[in-house]
Amino acid sequence: RYYAPAQKVYVGWDFHKRKLYVVVMRENGEVIEERKIENRDMLSLTDFLLGLREGTPVAIEATGNWYWLIDLLEEYGLKPYMAHPKNTKVIVVSKCKTDRIDAKVLADLLRTNFLPTAYIPSFKVRELRELLRTRIFLVREKTKIKNRIHSVLNKLGIFLDYSDIFGRRGREELRNLELGSPYREEINILLDLLEGIESEIAEVESILRRIEVERGWREDLRLLQTVPGIGWFSGLLILAEIGDINRFRSPKALCSYAGLVPSTYQSGERRWNGRITKEGSRWLRWVMVEAATRAVSIDDYYKSFYERLKKRKGKQVAKVAVARKMLVGIYYILKKKEPFKKGKGGG
Repeated sequence: RYYAPAQKVYVGWDFHKRKLYVVVMRENGEVIEERKIENRDMLSLTDFLLGLREGTPVAIEATGNWYWLIDLLEEYGLKPYMAHPKNTKVIVVSKCKTDRIDAKVLADLLRTNFLPTAYIPSFKVRELRELLRTRIFLVREKTKIKNRIHSVLNKLGIFLDYSDIFGRRGREELRNLELGSPYREEINILLDLLEGIESEIAEVESILRRIEVERGWREDLRLLQTVPGIGWFSGLLILAEIGDINRFRSPKALCSYAGLVPSTYQSGERRWNGRITKEGSRWLRWVMVEAATRAVSIDDYYKSFYERLKKRKGKQVAKVAVARKMLVGIYYILKKKEPFKKGKGGG
């Protein structure tokens, strides 16, 4: 079954973990095919994809497991569009919600050019993001293990006279402590886990450094590292989460993507701002707040801004404001390909 080469069709794809429902629609809105397919049934899935001509637009929902589907659609020469979950919901409000209706709505919005779309990063960017997030996961697990060791020592009333008990000498002391069972075994297990995770972190970082060089992001990364509080890893994470800076029409759009802009409420003529939206990329928001925390401790410019705002708004609001200010500067740095400058357009 192949559609006529001259016949343009639009595909709506309601996607779940185990199954999907597809609707194929003509330009006039006529539904010409509907099909439910199990995700494991690759024979039926490829049969359907082969029936679509190259460049056919396909609208899918933004879910947590969309990577493989985007790769598959691109492999078959199709044009995927990811529906923006929040904006699509605003347009389509229905009490009757089924897979068939969802797929039909997606196809219809795509056909009429009303589909609110979300950014689909390239394969290389997706790969980079995955490695960066793996490193974050490993570092957080490393912190948990260290905290657990501190907890065991506190239970036993043991205080080691080291600035860092996880340095070389500190670890030797931990290995040689005379502890009864099960504490001796527990400390040994935790230290072994800690060293294993540190080895894996080093391996991930080695891969990331090769990718950075191969993909030609060295110059952008160097520029970002001129910003106080941003190092090699945080700069790489910012680049991966932003993707193409040209997709943002303004610094405000970038800050909105990071969820660092305040929510706005209005009633009649009265208008006020609330907490930040926390929408968009949580990873970009997280790394910017982390960078802001470092910046206010090492840079007089950001520290002065932070201290002024802290007196009126409190620590957390001030820290978020620094993160937002830094992101505005990053927008211009990547746009103009210029290093960090204090003041307007540079932070």
